[in-house]
Amino acid sequence: MELTLARARAITEARNTAMMDCDIQAFLDLWADDCVVEGPEHYLEGKSQLRASIEQSWAAMKPVKMTTRSLAVEGDAMYYEFAVVWEIRSTGARMLLTGMTYHQVDEQCRLRFCREYFDPLGKPRRTAAESPELAPLLAE
Repeated sequence: MELTLARARAITEARNTAMMDCDIQAFLDLWADDCVVEGPEHYLEGKSQLRASIEQSWAAMKPVKMTTRSLAVEGDAMYYEFAVVWEIRSTGARMLLTGMTYHQVDEQCRLRFCREYFDPLGKPRRTAAESPELAPLLAE
């Protein structure tokens, strides 16, 4: 199955919906069994490690707003820039996470490799006033 921009949009929308719903099975259904996810603070191999990481994250915080800022496709790769507002479950505090992922897909267009680029939560961020394109995400 060829990765087209339309297919990449569908994958991205399904991923965003699964995240916003905290639907672990819908999220995992997008990934190949032997997937690899690399990030600034993690390296995960396979769906079982991915599941454990996502469940741990969602137990501590929940996504409350999410947007795709840009999306591009080249061959079997998609590049996805995002912004997510997370709410810390124990305190109700909200944090903005912006970043970008590079995904490679397998023959069925399931995500098989992901490299995530973002600053860890809790690092100083620009305010909404300094980032007007993000202001609607942060508005209540």
